[in-house]
Amino acid sequence: MARILIIEDDQIMRQTLCEMLEAEGYEVLEAADGAAGIERARQTLPDLIISDLRMPIMGGDEVLATLRREAATEAVPFIFLTGERDQDLQRNVMNQGADDFLVKPVRLKKLSSAVQARLKRHSAYHHQLEQLRQHVTQVVSHEFNTPLNAILGYSSLLQEMLDDGMIPDEDLLKEAVQSIQEAGVRLHHLNSNFILYSDLVTKSPSEQQALREVEPIAGWLPALQERLCYAAQRYKRPNDLRLELSEAPLAISQSHFIKMIEELVDNAFKFSQAGQPVYLKSEVLSQDTSVYQLSISDHGRGFCHNSLHDISALRQIDRQRYMQDGVGLGWPIVKLIAQIYRATFEITSKPNEGTRIVLNLAAAATTTD
Repeated sequence: MARILIIEDDQIMRQTLCEMLEAEGYEVLEAADGAAGIERARQTLPDLIISDLRMPIMGGDEVLATLRREAATEAVPFIFLTGERDQDLQRNVMNQGADDFLVKPVRLKKLSSAVQARLKRHSAYHHQLEQLRQHVTQVVSHEFNTPLNAILGYSSLLQEMLDDGMIPDEDLLKEAVQSIQEAGVRLHHLNSNFILYSDLVTKSPSEQQALREVEPIAGWLPALQERLCYAAQRYKRPNDLRLELSEAPLAISQSHFIKMIEELVDNAFKFSQAGQPVYLKSEVLSQDTSVYQLSISDHGRGFCHNSLHDISALRQIDRQRYMQDGVGLGWPIVKLIAQIYRATFEITSKPNEGTRIVLNLAAAATTTD
């Protein structure tokens, strides 16, 4: 049974709302003012809060702001009640973090629909959060422990040999150094992706707009080629990388652009076999000189179109069937960067035939003297 807190200074209105919701089968709590509502919310942790917007001493907007700052109540759905029909007011309270806005007098059908919708969304949110927690425990611990075990294992072995007065032979030393270095690179990549994803996913609309207003980048091709060659080298497949890239000024941060292409190429190598080429081609579209198009294609295992819907942070396509390195942040990072800079994707893929991804970016306007 869902628990709903009603914060309303008008006793008749409060009692009416309580009776309406109790008749719907909800457990209903009540508070006669904003301060009491905050304390009641802290003590009972309701599944939903319905609050009057205009109340003496402390208004509903202040109640919302206070509860949103506290970890225990920051995600509780919040519905405002008001006697005003001002659309600007509605936009303001929604921008403050309210989930819905109902105008008095409230009919039972309208109230019931709003409550059900918010509780359903809140339940789905908690379900996804629990799935994410389980996935993080299983996948992230494995991905961090695997390289850590290599580092600790080889370093302990070398330390024991030195303590016993033994000098490691050249082959063992080379193997240990290479394994420790590869594990360190893997840990660095994991950590960098976690930091970048956290930064991108929390960007406000104004911060995203500021990124879009960055100065156009030029001269980026050598840096991109270096990173792509490094990626191919990590998979021990330098001869599989085929580049046909042209350069143009782009309306995007260079680090974000290179990261986006690097992750797409990393996936192409990850999901294909040695000897299967990975192609990158680019051009400025002749029919629209403001669009720079870059394609990445491989002849790897491919995937079903429906699998695209399964891609999210910390999830990989067909991970149960194919155990591969990584926590599944590469594609979500690519999507976030594309969304920020308003780039578009066209993806075609067939199982056992390969994948082709076409990226369309805004090319910066060029000026002539």
